[in-house]
Amino acid sequence: MEIGRILVGLVVAALGLYPTLAPYNAARLGERLDAIGSRRSWVTIEPTTWNVRLTRIAGVLTVVFGLVVAVGP
Repeated sequence: MEIGRILVGLVVAALGLYPTLAPYNAARLGERLDAIGSRRSWVTIEPTTWNVRLTRIAGVLTVVFGLVVAVGP
């Protein structure tokens, strides 16, 4: 196995841990970043339920992809 590929896979998997373990906070961060330049107050913005679920699914898929890259053939 190549060390670079293992390292990249582990970094990608690590990046997917935050949205997997804290999907509400990750989705809220995304919504607040989307609100930049908007007239709405970023403090009052809350993510919808489907956005939180989608964030968790994306995080899990990112972790799985990173692990496949790290230990794959």
